[in-house]
Amino acid sequence: MNHFFKDRAALIRGAFLKSRASFAHRTSYTHRASFTRRTSLTLLPLLLAAGLAGCSTAAPGESAAPPASTAETKEERVISVVSETKPMPAPDAESVLSAEPVPGSHDEAGRSSSSPDGAGAPAAAGSDSSAGGSDSSAAAAGSAGSATGGSSTAESSAAGHEAGPEHFTIAFAGDILLDTAYSAGVALTTNGASGCFGSEAIRHMRDADLFIVNNEFPYTERGEARKKQFTFRAKPGSASILKDMGADLVTLGNNHTYDYGETGLLDTLDALEKAGVPYIGAGRNAAEAERPAIYTPGGFKISILNAESILFLDSAPAQKAGENKPGTFDCYQPELLFRAVKKAAAESDFCIVIMHWGAEKMTKPNEKQLLLAKGAAEAGADLIVGAHPHVLQSIGYQGDVPVVYSLGNYLFHSGTEDTGLLEAVFSTSEKKLESLRFIPMQCRNFHVEALSGSEKERLLNELRALSPGVSLSSDGLITRTQ
Repeated sequence: MNHFFKDRAALIRGAFLKSRASFAHRTSYTHRASFTRRTSLTLLPLLLAAGLAGCSTAAPGESAAPPASTAETKEERVISVVSETKPMPAPDAESVLSAEPVPGSHDEAGRSSSSPDGAGAPAAAGSDSSAGGSDSSAAAAGSAGSATGGSSTAESSAAGHEAGPEHFTIAFAGDILLDTAYSAGVALTTNGASGCFGSEAIRHMRDADLFIVNNEFPYTERGEARKKQFTFRAKPGSASILKDMGADLVTLGNNHTYDYGETGLLDTLDALEKAGVPYIGAGRNAAEAERPAIYTPGGFKISILNAESILFLDSAPAQKAGENKPGTFDCYQPELLFRAVKKAAAESDFCIVIMHWGAEKMTKPNEKQLLLAKGAAEAGADLIVGAHPHVLQSIGYQGDVPVVYSLGNYLFHSGTEDTGLLEAVFSTSEKKLESLRFIPMQCRNFHVEALSGSEKERLLNELRALSPGVSLSSDGLITRTQ
């Protein structure tokens, strides 16, 4: 049965091969080009039977997001990526952005053609987690041509909404998948961002000064699949879809980045650099994998660190980056994370830690997550955001540090799933986090749309029940109550 679905998928993809639209232009490494609509060559067999309902149309009551305005593009407001040797500071703000990749080990996703019910079964908690630790250095993100000695560094200028911005907004999303062996990947590569996200979701993604998403797979057509329950990969050219979504930074510190070994990881770094998409959490060596991304809008220095830590081990796992070995920043021992956080916090005004951790399908954090969150907060983290469980988890605080334990899947699975974006707004003049808000959404039929009315309140109530000591307003604002 699985072979039948795969064969049908192959036939349909082949029939529509000639319909792929070429990308309007490539992003330069000195200045990001405006977002353009992309279309892909594949059509999802399962959705074909359903008339592509839900994915090719905007959410009820919404119209598809219009093309990015040339009057004020995100690139003009926020970031101009340049090589390490050619810094280009903004008039009133300077951002240094370094990106590293981290190997990953997630297990589960909505299987499209190869799974009879269109969804892959979830893997056991922590299963298949080859964690790769790393040491510390810089990984070059966003600029393929600037790599030297196996690493490259991107330096960015964040001009904000105007010169000398008063506010800087970061939006965080959970897991995405572009593997066309799975329904979510076919949907995204076929329909692009405007076909799979409602207009309000698109607005938050593209309007944020910095939009971060978890890239849960490698970009490669080479390498050998590792022996694990689920392995993912996407074509290198599909990395440009991230730009269509409005993504400014991706996290690679997860348990699937290394699904096709070193070859797949190196192809991933090359693909992201070619697409002009910065990355963190993995690299061509440990130094690159562990180095955080740094932004300084209005002189407010924000560091963003990404790591995976699903299992605690006595020795380094295969995907761990080494001194001269590509891999991920896998904190298989908690001290690796705490040391990196302490360093990043000491060198910035605000330290964000994005973790790949926990047990799949569990809505509450496990003991390892609580230990890591407490240690990271004590080491200097100011905000902790998690992924890996494939579901939304509770929100809590470690002292004064907010912890969003898991944002779940964003567009990763074939089923109907609650999801959302986390939106952090910073005052650059006061150098602090001004507000933190969860924006409730739902993914249904491969279409993510913002919730409203009773459905929005339902999801907020579910998070409230999971999160004692935390207040969630009717608009999703997160505050501590005790």
